[in-house]
Amino acid sequence: MKGITKVTALTIIALMIATCAVTITADANHAATGNWSDSTYADESWYDDSKSEFTLEDAGDLAGLATLVNEGNNFENITINLVAGKTYDISEHEWTPIGTGTRSGSGITDGSKTFNGTFNGNGATINGLTITGTSTNADDAVGFFGIVSGGTVDGLVFTNVSINVSNSEMAGAVVGMMVNGATVQNCTAGSDSSEDSSSVTASRGNGGIVGRMTISGTIEGCTNYADIEATGTKGNTGGIVGAAYYTGTDKTMTISDCHNYGVVKSAGMGVGGIVGLSAANISDCSNNANVSGTGTSIGGIVGEQKNYGTLANCTNYNEVSNGSSIPGESDSNPGGMGTGGIIGWIRYSGNDTQYPLSSTIVLINCDNSGDITSQSTHNGGIVGAVYHSVEMTDCDNTGSVTGQNFTGGLIGGMQTVDEFHPDDGCRLLMVDNTTTGTVSGGAQSGGALGHFSSANDSTTKKCDVPNESNWTVYGNTISSIS
Repeated sequence: MKGITKVTALTIIALMIATCAVTITADANHAATGNWSDSTYADESWYDDSKSEFTLEDAGDLAGLATLVNEGNNFENITINLVAGKTYDISEHEWTPIGTGTRSGSGITDGSKTFNGTFNGNGATINGLTITGTSTNADDAVGFFGIVSGGTVDGLVFTNVSINVSNSEMAGAVVGMMVNGATVQNCTAGSDSSEDSSSVTASRGNGGIVGRMTISGTIEGCTNYADIEATGTKGNTGGIVGAAYYTGTDKTMTISDCHNYGVVKSAGMGVGGIVGLSAANISDCSNNANVSGTGTSIGGIVGEQKNYGTLANCTNYNEVSNGSSIPGESDSNPGGMGTGGIIGWIRYSGNDTQYPLSSTIVLINCDNSGDITSQSTHNGGIVGAVYHSVEMTDCDNTGSVTGQNFTGGLIGGMQTVDEFHPDDGCRLLMVDNTTTGTVSGGAQSGGALGHFSSANDSTTKKCDVPNESNWTVYGNTISSIS
């Protein structure tokens, strides 16, 4: 420091500190460039086809796994491990999914590359997952994993997720599409940190954990903090999974112990705090953030429950809103119905090939405390609209319900028509439910059930319990209704 005054030295030190601070800030917020699929970044040197278990050490190894799978190695009967508690930072480059391919109906197209093995995250963190732009095909699978077929993904934490694929109809932070009994468990997308602005944005078919699951599979023990947005009008958007749909003989889908804390919103229909479109059994799940859409089927837990499934011990704590109106105001607001604290719309439709399983949808011990606000019809504290059949027991609504015609404390409106009824034909069973929230609506609103109609009573089958009645309502408590 000889020849430099004390003031000058302090100034130089201050400038050095400031420069370092600027550099750190720039590095923390820089945009991803290039793609991990580039051979410059992907490292496949760890792979040995004589082994059945591997531990990946860094982001390059992860990119190498993606390359191997996308070249046709599905890793069936092979286990991939991450280092427990380690952070794998992949923010530097755009990510190419592990398992690229395209949905076709309830399955995938020929030539799709799938991951069929076991991936043990061991609680490791994947930071900076970035997938942006447009997909070659709207049905291409988008996520850290693209398509998982019969495999298992366990114990991953994702922070600073940025998925924004404007034309995609199948996107999730963890997996784009699950088929053939795949399992995703103990995974988290985003965090409760104010510095984590994780989001998954697509046209439709998007969720915080999984984009779509079909026919059979399990999602359990997962939590989402990422904000979820569908920019298209066709919807099927959820905090955990966008759509879990289609059924199969002796096959079921299960969503259990999953919790959403991210805002879920859509420019269209089929929006749920847990799942947008569902034919799954759902239990012990909660929604803890606002859910909003414009159209039919907007629900705190499920947007539309279709043909099959039981919901048990599920809770919605936040507002559910529907900006649609009846009739529709314009092409961008085509009109809709069915807004509920737990389920927006219960209905039975589709052919026997798509839905060979069809039975009365059941709700047990499901609670709503979020306010329901709608510009449309069929709004309920538990279920907005029911077509044909529902069994509801021990459900509780304490949220206010505000809408147009057919608005009720438990169910907004119920209707039966000549076709598409469940195989067991049970029309309505409401036992030991409670609603204490205020109800404000148009014609045929108020009480536990705003509206009931039957287009053809002669096709109505009888419930087997109790008393073989078509319409059985007893033991329900209704109070504070306006």
